[in-house]
Amino acid sequence: QQMDIEDRYFAKVWGEWPTWKRRRYSLWRNIKIGKYEYDGLAVSTMDNIDLIYEIKFWRQPRTIQMLRVTLERLYRAGANYETIKHRNFTCILAIVTPQETIPSIRRWVESLSHEGTEYDISKIEIQYIAAESI
Repeated sequence: QQMDIEDRYFAKVWGEWPTWKRRRYSLWRNIKIGKYEYDGLAVSTMDNIDLIYEIKFWRQPRTIQMLRVTLERLYRAGANYETIKHRNFTCILAIVTPQETIPSIRRWVESLSHEGTEYDISKIEIQYIAAESI
């Protein structure tokens, strides 16, 4: 089911991107670089800032610890990518959840303090996607 969610997410995102943006990026799926696996990687042909995607299908909020571990792992995957590929990165955590759960998921994510963490939250964009929309 996770792979189906990822396929539908990328089909939606790629389909909604304007032509100029699709020309600007090459999309790679499910690749391994170093010791990290990436759900998706959009490599820019215009600059050296690439997009690293992590897709999560969560029906309801999880533990704060699980969210923190997810963000830390995603940031480390970005730092690994930067080290190996010598390119900058922006991480995108896409949380796919039922439409009615988006408000509680958003509150849960926004309640997380980023103090003393091992990631730079400014490098991570969080998206909330209604499962019914993909």
